[in-house]
Amino acid sequence: MLIVGVISVGLMALWMQKATLSSVTEFSTQKTADLIFQSIKTTMLEGKADITKKVVQDISKIQGIEDITVLNSEGRKAFEEGSPAHEAAALAELKSGKGRVLRREAARLIFYMPLRNDPSCHACHGTDKAVLGAVKVSVTIEQEYKKAMALITVMIAISIIASMCINIFLWIMLRKMVIKPIKFIEAATARVAGGDLSFHV
Repeated sequence: MLIVGVISVGLMALWMQKATLSSVTEFSTQKTADLIFQSIKTTMLEGKADITKKVVQDISKIQGIEDITVLNSEGRKAFEEGSPAHEAAALAELKSGKGRVLRREAARLIFYMPLRNDPSCHACHGTDKAVLGAVKVSVTIEQEYKKAMALITVMIAISIIASMCINIFLWIMLRKMVIKPIKFIEAATARVAGGDLSFHV
């Protein structure tokens, strides 16, 4: 029962650790997307697409950020002509009115922030499209998750060993203080009973 309890607590701790990592990473991803959005908005208003690409490349080098992509309204990469529309589904959600779209995977968060067609954008992009595209930020928590799993695995192993030691100690004490005295009394009773039986015979 102790071992089962220890394993259950360990699994619960693992789940809580993963949820905490996801929550912290989600918050940081949103802040990163906000920063990229503001940078892109400023450079686009100035008509400097090359600077926008440079900003994205520089931010992509930050540790933990797996990918940053600027998407057009069709879900294609904004700076690559003829690229496939892999993100069309996410853009459709943004066009339906969602402020942000978040995809959660095993050890990854993918965040989409819409580039809306504000009045300051109408001069270049017109007024036909409400959403001009999106910023996609992919953040991996694989390394942190592996570290957390390793730590919790060690804790579970130590707890199991400790519970086994406690079980062995309790068994020794039980054998010494209960089982042996009972067996001694049982043996003595058997001898007395055997003596009485031979007396009657």
